[in-house]
Amino acid sequence: LPSPQEQTQIAAYLDYHTGKIDALIAKKETLIQKLQEQRQAIINEAVTKGVTSSAVEMKDSGIEWLGEIPKHWEVVKLKWLADIFAGGTPNTSKNEYWENGEIPWLNSGTVNQKRIKSPSKYITQKGLEESSTKWVKKGSLIVALAGQGKTKGMVAILELDATCNQSMAAVEIKSKRAFNEFILLWIERNYQNIRNMGGGEKRDGINLQILGDIYCPIPPIEEQKEIFQIINNQSTLIRKSIKNLKTSIQKLKDYRQSLINEAVTGKIDVRSWQQPNS
Repeated sequence: LPSPQEQTQIAAYLDYHTGKIDALIAKKETLIQKLQEQRQAIINEAVTKGVTSSAVEMKDSGIEWLGEIPKHWEVVKLKWLADIFAGGTPNTSKNEYWENGEIPWLNSGTVNQKRIKSPSKYITQKGLEESSTKWVKKGSLIVALAGQGKTKGMVAILELDATCNQSMAAVEIKSKRAFNEFILLWIERNYQNIRNMGGGEKRDGINLQILGDIYCPIPPIEEQKEIFQIINNQSTLIRKSIKNLKTSIQKLKDYRQSLINEAVTGKIDVRSWQQPNS
């Protein structure tokens, strides 16, 4: 056991060095937040004003919270563009609905994947036929009607044919005027509005009528695809930066813990250490 004097020296050494590490971690976390806000600002501008808004004539959208949109855009309700329906859950006490199932089945947590490639569980054909769950086509959007934490209101795109539970809404785009990836961006942009209409932070769920009545600004289909591509390219760069920052943060946390371990076990001799003046 170190002497009281050495214990004090170890504490001072660690306070100084971990403080510097913590400050660096905080700066990187702040930068991550700013990058996430930047991405959201890019999406917000693009899906409401387009990517060439400075050169385009604008008009009043007729929707107070939406404001002006490009003159050649339309505003329509989501339910006019898509079939919107919820799923269901086969009786969990009946093994024949679940055991050796081969039909992908999703719960609301899968929206965190953003692009859903793997299901929560699998159900059987009998489970499908004898419950209210339904097939949802690949390329459809999935919106969490309920869920813990930030899940409610989140949206993802389905990259496989699957079924889902009653806490999720499938949005199958039917109109040739709408591009699924653009609508995904629009729902993502309205995440907080959708949550608020579904009770905010309360446990209340979002209902299908609320979702279907959301107004969507709709550019011509080719412009929707162009907007998506531009946002996707910029988002890829932002995600890469965020990933690098998170990796750096984890390395700093590992180094911090290693420093503590080595100092308290005597692997670092701090007896002659003095705190720098600056």
